[in-house]
Amino acid sequence: MQYRSLGFAAERLRPCGRPDIVNQIIVCISEGRALYTSAPLEGAEVAVAQEAKNLEKFLDDLEIFHNSFETFKRGGQGLPPVPENLVSQWNNLHEAKDRLEKVHDYVMKCQNMEEELVGPRPEWGHTDNATKLMENSVSARINKVVRSSSDLSAACDKVLHMIGSPMEAGIGAEVHGVVESLDEATHKLHDLTFGKADEEEAGPAAQQALAPLLLSPPSWCRPAARGCGRSLLESQLRRRSFVRIRPPEKPPFTCVLLDHTSPARLVDRHNLQLCTFQVREVKPFELLSQVSFAQVHGQITAIAAETVTVLFPANDDFVLPSTGELRRIRHDSSWEGVVGSLMAFWSPIWNRDHQTAATDLEDWPGFQSLVNMLSSPCPNIAIDMLDEAAWLHVARGLSPRKATGVCGWHNKDLRLLPRAALADLATILDQLLALGFPDFLMQARVAVLSKVATPDSASQARPITILSCLFRLWARVLFSKVLVEWSRSLPRSITGCIKGRSALDLSYEVQAMVEDSLSNKNDLSGFCLDLRKAFNFLPRAPLGDLLQRLGLPARVASGWCRSLAKVSRSFQIHGSLGPALPSTTGAPEGDPTSVLGMIAVCWLFVELLQGVVSPKAYVDNLSWSSDDLENHAPALLILEDFRRALSGGKTSALTFSRAQAVQGGVWPFLFFGTEGIAPSSTTVHALRGAASRAIIGNYHTLSPFGAMRFLQGAQDPEVFLLCHHVSQLRRALVTSPETASALLCRLSGPLISHRAVCGPAGALQVLLHRNDWTVQADGLFRGPLHCQFNLHTASAKQVRHMFQLAWGSHVQDQIQHRNGLSAAPVPHAHLSASVLGGFRPWEQKFLSRSMCGGFMSGAERNTWSRDSTDLCPLCRELDTRSHRIFRCPALQEKRGPHQELLDTVQQQFPHWAHMPYVSWPFEASVLQLFLAKLCLPELAAPCTDRKLVLFTDASAIHTACPTARVTAWAVVQGKLPPSAPDLTADDLSHASLLAGFSVLGQGCTPGPQTVPRAELAALVWASSWADQNPACQVTVFSDCQPALNLWHRWLRFGWEQVRGFANADLLKNVPRPRSVQARKIKAHQSATEVARAPLWEQWLAAGNEAADAAAKQACRDLPTAVRDIANQAALQCQNQQRLLRQFFRAILDMGVLEASKRRQEARHQHERQTAQLAAASSLSDLLSRFRTWQVPLSGILSIPEAWEENWESWPLGLQYGRLLLGWLQNLRWHAQPAAPTDTWEVSYLEMMLSFSTASAVPPLVENVFRPGTYWPLPQAKLQLQHVSLRQVVSCFRAALLQLGKLLGRPIFPCAEIKDVAYLRLLQLPAPNIGLDARPSLPGGGWVDLLEQLALSECAVEFLAGASWS
Repeated sequence: MQYRSLGFAAERLRPCGRPDIVNQIIVCISEGRALYTSAPLEGAEVAVAQEAKNLEKFLDDLEIFHNSFETFKRGGQGLPPVPENLVSQWNNLHEAKDRLEKVHDYVMKCQNMEEELVGPRPEWGHTDNATKLMENSVSARINKVVRSSSDLSAACDKVLHMIGSPMEAGIGAEVHGVVESLDEATHKLHDLTFGKADEEEAGPAAQQALAPLLLSPPSWCRPAARGCGRSLLESQLRRRSFVRIRPPEKPPFTCVLLDHTSPARLVDRHNLQLCTFQVREVKPFELLSQVSFAQVHGQITAIAAETVTVLFPANDDFVLPSTGELRRIRHDSSWEGVVGSLMAFWSPIWNRDHQTAATDLEDWPGFQSLVNMLSSPCPNIAIDMLDEAAWLHVARGLSPRKATGVCGWHNKDLRLLPRAALADLATILDQLLALGFPDFLMQARVAVLSKVATPDSASQARPITILSCLFRLWARVLFSKVLVEWSRSLPRSITGCIKGRSALDLSYEVQAMVEDSLSNKNDLSGFCLDLRKAFNFLPRAPLGDLLQRLGLPARVASGWCRSLAKVSRSFQIHGSLGPALPSTTGAPEGDPTSVLGMIAVCWLFVELLQGVVSPKAYVDNLSWSSDDLENHAPALLILEDFRRALSGGKTSALTFSRAQAVQGGVWPFLFFGTEGIAPSSTTVHALRGAASRAIIGNYHTLSPFGAMRFLQGAQDPEVFLLCHHVSQLRRALVTSPETASALLCRLSGPLISHRAVCGPAGALQVLLHRNDWTVQADGLFRGPLHCQFNLHTASAKQVRHMFQLAWGSHVQDQIQHRNGLSAAPVPHAHLSASVLGGFRPWEQKFLSRSMCGGFMSGAERNTWSRDSTDLCPLCRELDTRSHRIFRCPALQEKRGPHQELLDTVQQQFPHWAHMPYVSWPFEASVLQLFLAKLCLPELAAPCTDRKLVLFTDASAIHTACPTARVTAWAVVQGKLPPSAPDLTADDLSHASLLAGFSVLGQGCTPGPQTVPRAELAALVWASSWADQNPACQVTVFSDCQPALNLWHRWLRFGWEQVRGFANADLLKNVPRPRSVQARKIKAHQSATEVARAPLWEQWLAAGNEAADAAAKQACRDLPTAVRDIANQAALQCQNQQRLLRQFFRAILDMGVLEASKRRQEARHQHERQTAQLAAASSLSDLLSRFRTWQVPLSGILSIPEAWEENWESWPLGLQYGRLLLGWLQNLRWHAQPAAPTDTWEVSYLEMMLSFSTASAVPPLVENVFRPGTYWPLPQAKLQLQHVSLRQVVSCFRAALLQLGKLLGRPIFPCAEIKDVAYLRLLQLPAPNIGLDARPSLPGGGWVDLLEQLALSECAVEFLAGASWS
């Protein structure tokens, strides 16, 4: 019917002059008929695909015809109207299009599902992918699984047959017979050894008759065997009266959860459910495994070289992105997977500290500063580790149920050892203790227990370290002896593992404290914390020091620490041991000495907090309590010091670890590959501000330039960019000299604008130019403060140092606009940071904020905040940074001890009140410029001897101050005695030595001033001098190993291979000598060491001393001008360092007091507001109190009775000003201190209403159309200006403050407060600024006006419509 309608429509439309539409209808008809009259079934997949394509083409043509028919239906251009019947029929036909599309999709979906389930149909014939589809089909895999299951079932039947069954014997029956034979043999041996039970009951006579039949053990073990026999017999006869009930054991740790994630890209979408992804690594994704992509789960159905095909569920409505992550989560129970996961998790924990920190206490300065303040409660404990009685007592008490160590000994074996054997064992172990127990004795296996019922990751495993039983026996003897002494001397607040102190006692004490607090209604609060992985995170060097401080002999403590360094753990999974894992951190849990270390840590915790709070410690559970909330703040600061001291090799505040994260993680990641880009100054400053606030904190007045300049570990992003770009250019000198040469030419050429930057040369030139650096064609870079370096010879460290030093000049320019810093000098970042590093972590955090200008005074905050006051809350004076440090009387008790220092700072360094730092001395820049121009002196005349010995050494002035350090070097020639090296005593006489050594050369070191560089300069000069006579064999002795290392490397490989090393510029263009050898000699040998040495070594030591004396003389011979400049620079640095350190201490003392008093003031204000709200609990009570508030006539006036008028700078109009003065003359205040009943607050809103009512003047607001002018509120509302109640009140407050400035005195005898709490009863949003004292307000109608304002829907509309006449 539909096709006949289409044909009819075509015939009707043919005369209309639109052949295109007619042709489209005919095409649709012909193809539609072809679709329904397709060719017969050919039995191939091609036919199905062709049918689908024909249907798709028909649907497309149908849509095209629909669009053309719609155009024709609208008529126009002489076209006849289309009959309604035809339009209706076409609409019915077009509606069938959607159903045809669904049928098409359903057919294709069924076809794909059929292929996935059973593969291609047989009638398809053989095609290229028919075999692959058949093998990957679900039915084929099910058949494969069925066949595998059958094979497995057959194998199981075979195994059961071999084991045996009740019907026939097998291996099980044979094993059962062997067990019965062993049991029978055991009973016979027992009867032969101890007698039968009935014979024992027969009495002593029977026992005597059986005595000759007892076995006789060897003489040395006979007593132990008898005692052991009796104990075993008694244990068999004794009945157990109590058995502890234990919870069910956790399952063994045999499986880990692995999470594999790989970036994936969709490369082929076969249909809505089947998709192929390209992944980076195919190995983790196995066939038929479950995966997820974009949080949609699916199953892998095919795997290729770089692709995987995933089948997603058909019932989910999802849209897959083109890129994402393909994720597979699986459980791995293989031995390699479990052991590897455990080692990957625990290795960073057990190796947190480096080797030096594990053994050297100097790497723990924070810990040393803490323990040096404490005194030990224990004298030196006399421990006899050879006490036979103690060893016998401990051995007999060993539990037979403990695990066997790697050594092979078991506690059952050790219990059998006689006294003599234990004495020998004690002697052997005591001899081994000095150097630490050997490696084989410190091997340990790790049994892994689960923390949860179903563990799936290494973090849910509890490793139990099982050390050798011999070591545990020695440690238990030590443990028992030490605890006897510690139980008498350690504080009672330390419980756990100490005799007479149990966890139950501690719990009982805490419950009693809580009961007493509740009964007496006293305050009681506290903290409780648990040390995470306590034993595993204990630092070894501090642990050994703590044990020695608590009386443990140094020999025992150091021997134990050396033994810990040899501990190696092997995880035991599935009965097999994994690879050995060494450690540098922590103490093994199975070691009794580790428990002693944990008790020592508890003592440190208790001693630090004693006197501040009441501390308590139970092994790794630490807590404290206090009856005063104020005590928790200092306790938390002490706790932070305690945590820092035991958690890192270097003490650094949290701010500095963040700084290192920025320097080592953020900047390299952010600026990677940006050598051709020069970020704008605005972009760099945004990064600088974000980094500084991430390090210090989000403080409004913080100077980002100061933060990135003064903090150790942090580098300004601009400096990092300079170093990064120049570093890449230095690398290009080696990797691509032609490219580097071209870049240098462009750098030293005409200036490139920022917009024209298109590569590395332009980017680097822009960065250098905006930081005042210049470049020459020969690679010489010059910058501020006389900083310079040569690109061809300077090392990376020297380049960074020069850029960092020159950056100080730019920082000075960027901070001089700040308040109080207009005359601030150039900062010395290194010395300032070193002073800051001498304080404790929490002190550093406080001081770093002060150094960076992060503290905001009340006066500064008041310039932008409407909710704060500019008066000091402690003394009611103007709150500035200088006021807090130098003048605030509330802090005088802490300022007094530092008054002389503060006076000096106020006179000489006034900028320290805003940003305290050590300044860079101008003399240092002059000295640096002079030394950079120096060269090595001319060579001396060559020597004609055949064999020579030279000695080199270096010395320096101001070695402790790198800024003013100047180094010098010397080369001494030693004339060999004729019999060398077989010397006589005469060769070492004073006269012979004086005649045998002579100074060959001396000089000042060019460039950077370090002692290794000076030593290298001496070596370079000596080798160059010796190379003048190649026939002479020269041996140079130096006591500087770094200089010798670099010299030997240069001699072997040439300058190109050492150009990146520090001080390698001294070796450039120096010919490598052919007959010179350089050797190391020990420096600064004592007289005893020299006397014991052979005569030849004594002569060499004399030569080294001669070189040392010559180097010191070279320092004394430095030019007078150079010495004077260096002395001035050193004196300035030392004085400012000393003053800054003392100033920081004063800031800390006053800062702690200020914080405490500010908290007290805030608490008092809160209590006062609470009392006010209690006194006026409702709006009616509040208004009644306002109406009855009176101040006696003897009260204080706001302004004097006479004053000098000057209205030139008054912006609010003369009439308004005089009315305001008249209103202020009527204000009277209570004399301070006022009685509690006379203590009340007042808001500016109330004062504004009082003034407007009494003076018949409407409130003023600023005219937004003419900024700087003011007009009445009703007029502003008529002009549709948006006004809020806060703006109206702020305008009135600004008028009062401006009036006070005109009068030259404060107009209120009290301080401002941020919020008047009782206005909340009026439903006014907080905060509402006001005063902390209440005057008598003139005008009686303002209270009624305030009540009406509170009841109105819009306060501003109410005030604008009120009558003020």
